[in-house]
Amino acid sequence: MQSVKNGGLIMKKLLKLMGLLLLTIFLGACQAQNAATPSNQTAATSSSVSESSSSSTTSASNQTTPSSSYSSSDISNAAPSTVLDGTYVLERFDEVKTLTIKDGTGQLETKEYDGEIDIDPVKVNADKQIILIGDDIKTYQLDGNQLTLTEGDGDQDIYTKQ
Repeated sequence: MQSVKNGGLIMKKLLKLMGLLLLTIFLGACQAQNAATPSNQTAATSSSVSESSSSSTTSASNQTTPSSSYSSSDISNAAPSTVLDGTYVLERFDEVKTLTIKDGTGQLETKEYDGEIDIDPVKVNADKQIILIGDDIKTYQLDGNQLTLTEGDGDQDIYTKQ
């Protein structure tokens, strides 16, 4: 009977420690997001609880985000570039995104399967490998016919050149 009580006590302590660990990771991620987002810009990203429940013990406040060190002036001061010229497509379960670029500018057309269409302007800075889509600055990597766009929170979209 004594071992059952000790086992229950150990489980309670483990659950409390896990809860504290998850809370610490979540608060660290919130702090890092607030530090990386300028006060005049709203964050368009959302984080899920399932991401913070990973077994990693690395504090999110020590991680840097790829686009946090860039501003829209990095895009507006860029010389025109033909590096990314072309049409790239990303198909998801609920939408198709078509990214068209010519001479460093273009548009991203998002067609949802319910018929809704959104169009955002696009501007590229090839020297810094950043791209501005609407109000979002992302880094990019071109590998053959695949264009990988990485958001500030690390989320990636992989487009295929047509």
